[in-house]
Amino acid sequence: MCCGSRAAIHGGAAAATVSGTRVFSRNIFLKVILFALIVFRVVNSQTTTTPAEKTTSKYTTTEISPRSITNDKPLFCKSEPFKNGTLRWNQAEVGTAAITNIPCLQRNGLPLTRKCQFDSFSQPLWEDISTKSIDCLELTRQKLITKVLMNLERLAFVENSTAPAEAVRLLKRNLRAKNIKLIPTDIHFACRIVKQAVERAKSADLCLTLLGMYNGLMGVDREVLRASTVFNSTNKLVASFESCVDGTYRERSSARSEERVEMLELGELGVRAHLAQNLSVFLIDPNVANVSGIALYDQPLSNNLGSKMFREEFGDFYYRFLYSNESVTNLLMDKGLQVASFFPYDLWRNLTQNLSHPGFVIIKVYSSDVLFLQPSLRTDRKVFSKIASVTIPGVSGSFDGFLPVIFRNTGPSVSHPETGCGYWNYETWLSDGIVVLEKRGDLVACGTHHMTQFSYLIGGDYRFADFSESVVITKLHLRALDIITLIGCTLSVIGLLGIFITSILFKSWRSKASSKVLLHLCTAMICQMAIFCFVNTNDMTEQLVEDRDYIGCVAVGALLQYFVLVQFIWMLLIAFFQFQRYVQVFGSKPKHFVLKSAIIGWGVPIIPPAILIAVDRSSYIPDFENDKSLMCYPSGHGLHLGVVLPVTLIIMANFIIFVMVFWNISHTMESSSSKVIEKKKILRQIRLLIMMFFLFGFSWIFGLLAAMEAGLVFSYLFCLTATLEGFVLFVYFVLLDPTTRKLWSELFGKDKDKLRESETVKLRSGTNTTSG
Repeated sequence: MCCGSRAAIHGGAAAATVSGTRVFSRNIFLKVILFALIVFRVVNSQTTTTPAEKTTSKYTTTEISPRSITNDKPLFCKSEPFKNGTLRWNQAEVGTAAITNIPCLQRNGLPLTRKCQFDSFSQPLWEDISTKSIDCLELTRQKLITKVLMNLERLAFVENSTAPAEAVRLLKRNLRAKNIKLIPTDIHFACRIVKQAVERAKSADLCLTLLGMYNGLMGVDREVLRASTVFNSTNKLVASFESCVDGTYRERSSARSEERVEMLELGELGVRAHLAQNLSVFLIDPNVANVSGIALYDQPLSNNLGSKMFREEFGDFYYRFLYSNESVTNLLMDKGLQVASFFPYDLWRNLTQNLSHPGFVIIKVYSSDVLFLQPSLRTDRKVFSKIASVTIPGVSGSFDGFLPVIFRNTGPSVSHPETGCGYWNYETWLSDGIVVLEKRGDLVACGTHHMTQFSYLIGGDYRFADFSESVVITKLHLRALDIITLIGCTLSVIGLLGIFITSILFKSWRSKASSKVLLHLCTAMICQMAIFCFVNTNDMTEQLVEDRDYIGCVAVGALLQYFVLVQFIWMLLIAFFQFQRYVQVFGSKPKHFVLKSAIIGWGVPIIPPAILIAVDRSSYIPDFENDKSLMCYPSGHGLHLGVVLPVTLIIMANFIIFVMVFWNISHTMESSSSKVIEKKKILRQIRLLIMMFFLFGFSWIFGLLAAMEAGLVFSYLFCLTATLEGFVLFVYFVLLDPTTRKLWSELFGKDKDKLRESETVKLRSGTNTTSG
């Protein structure tokens, strides 16, 4: 998506070896960072809701309660047409926001919303959005399933044509479809389908299907899930799953298996478990064998005190069951322990003695907090552990005695008043009523007087990026830009290969100074693109940062920065070469021009990366919380001074040289007397000016204007010019050059001896004229 990303590509030669348009899109996005510094960031986090459906989003009117002034009878804004009647606003209660009957998708992947509020006479009134610039992306270049999910919700719960469990299975299948782009609106509809399914027909089969679906959903891009908090979707998803499991714990699923979920039943221990990589559920009956909890490990326990350990097949973690007489102190000595919780015997007996049915312990373990998202963009605590949800169906409220929960701190060890165990209240993480029982290294045992979801929190000042202006989806017409990019980069690859093949086959051609300079530029282009496409990828960067291999990340980023600067230095050298050729015609040519150029072209670009490494090497490390582009590359002042400044200066210098050459050529043509000669000169000079336009990197100006949103026309101009550079060089230096063309024609001619004789003569004459 070359120009859709408002980026700049240079060359494109190596990119054709990477599969499809996706790599070209990434290469283009890199160029925007290098030249224009246009980074679009998104986070739409403005809503949250309690499990009791108490709305606290930005669309909620908290000053006036509509039901309080109407004797608990809700007031609504009625449905009305939108956009010439093609869409309609859904009916909405005062204090909430509505979407259209068919979502009017915005660039950030969220539907257009409209608030229903009170007017000055306390009557329902739609928010005035007439001043907003609204553009519904009905046809997008990404493959979306939003309309499919919307129709699934209607078919399943409005027309009653599909059973809730079947609707969830269809939902899961669509969410896992290949080559789709999940957007925040999809999470909204998925939440609505799941919520209604759980409310209408809870069953063990439905819960198992949800577990498999949630296991995959927790691997979705966190930005998409965070943006969906505007509809409180993640909170509702968690609440629906918890309700389903707690309401059907006595049932046994008739399904024999679920994709990527291991099913375990140990009757002698009174344990059933459904285990997956991101979410696991343990159903425990302590009345059978006194088992009342679980412990998860990241390695097998060498001495498990006679307790059998199990290994989860897909998640690659180990676990064992805990008895009600376990010791918290002993658990803290277990190596590799990640999370644990159990009910001591006295606490279990007190909590269940008044139940009308035998008690049951349900423990759910979430691998991360990806579904526990706060709507604010700033928080003073952050989760650094797994999340354990502990419940006993039929038991609620606070109780006497401590329920122990143990967590391993997977983050830094800091001293902060907000650091410690906390619980989720479906709005934020709180820690009131939780005390620290014991600590040992990174393990912390806490005690609580109630049951809910718990985790270990580290206090600090954490800020999340605002993705409200993100470009998540784009219009269908931008696919043309992808096609142009693909064709252009493919032609550039062919052109660069042609240049290198020509240099290999014809020694007389590669011995010329101009050919040597051209080969240096082509080598720099290929090295830069090869590093970006095959080395400095998002996946590799993420792995380097996770492994804390910061030296590797700095090395890769500095190497990419170096080759980008090498590429532009050679552009400047070529511009100087053209200046010497067409402006200083009678000046003396510098001796050993190619050798001196090579020293400058490959030596000078070392300086900026070297200085940046010495002064601020941390600027190469990406910020996974705030950066949209996750790659090892300079940021901040390092990007401004180490990339953008030298690139801008080079383009300005090249432009001055271009004007001087153009003026000199025009002046020469005016002095020509022969019309025939003048016509040939005009054609030749036009050809020369086109070649210099590409050689001097002027196509980047179109990329900058496109990044500044100057107009779609600049996006097309950029894609048409920037991606063809390698092919233009091939056309000019090989196809249109009479001498080179003759070499190729002789190569495929009948008389091969002429070629050898010609090569020998040209090589001898070349040694007398070549300055490098």
